[in-house]
Amino acid sequence: MAMKGMAIAMAMMAGADAFLSPSHTLSSPSALLLPSPCRRNLVCNHPCQSWHASTERSGVSGLRSLERNKNQEVVPQAVKNPKERFVALTRELGKNSKLEKVLSEKGIRTVELPCIAFEAGTDAETLPKALQEEWEYVVVTSPEAASVFLDAWREAGEPSLPVACVGAGTKQALQEGGIEPVFMPSKATGKTLADELPGPRRSGRVLYPASAKARTEVQGGLTARGFSVTRLNTYDTVSATWSDKELQMGASAAVIALASPSAVKTWAERLGTKQYAACIGETSAAACKELGFEHVFWPESPGILGWAQAVHDALDDIERAEIRRRK
Repeated sequence: MAMKGMAIAMAMMAGADAFLSPSHTLSSPSALLLPSPCRRNLVCNHPCQSWHASTERSGVSGLRSLERNKNQEVVPQAVKNPKERFVALTRELGKNSKLEKVLSEKGIRTVELPCIAFEAGTDAETLPKALQEEWEYVVVTSPEAASVFLDAWREAGEPSLPVACVGAGTKQALQEGGIEPVFMPSKATGKTLADELPGPRRSGRVLYPASAKARTEVQGGLTARGFSVTRLNTYDTVSATWSDKELQMGASAAVIALASPSAVKTWAERLGTKQYAACIGETSAAACKELGFEHVFWPESPGILGWAQAVHDALDDIERAEIRRRK
């Protein structure tokens, strides 16, 4: 804890520019992703001790914001200067380019600071053989699960399989690998897939290759509907290693872009929960709330554009908080 405190203090004194090469600068919160009417009243400004969530659904993202005790919010010193603000991108190394591109086009500075990495799961070696069996569905719920599945599918001889997936990113990964999904739910969550997946019609057998840390919503929901689910933990999500310099960099970030509960947990353990969090969807947002983050933004429907809008609105809220303090 002492070392963490020292690192954070050093970061606050040094400022973000000590760790960033020259890039795009957010000179003001007016680097819009949506017209201003779409952003009104997205943040609850009523000072109180309980959690609030706005219910506005305007614009493409329908952002919600959780806020607590707005009059006493704490913003790290290093993010008070708009020209020094930057966003930490926390997906695994090399997987942050899509969000970085959208944000950089709007003049928002970013730095890649992965919170997670992947390694083989305990059931990885059994997946190719399992794919040679008959299944009513194979359920794939993330781009990483798609990558692991595709490797095993090729090893199994590319059998014909009905694949259901969650989210546009997962669908794209499967299509690029040669699989056309037969089903995608109306909302990119495992719970929605479990609620909406057609059937069971024949055997009801579902193969669910997943992360060892994935929650039980998919198999629980499908089992309750009469499916017979076989879950294989084909990969595991682990915390990425940070250097002291990266720890200091993280302490200086104005906003953290988070895409999984594992990333949320890693960040909270290392740097606490005072910074603003922009989440890809409600699952990561719920994890932020559970761990005590006070400023959480997320789109109604997961996706890169909605996620980028959540980042923008978090930065915009920081700016509004600074204006209130100066009055």
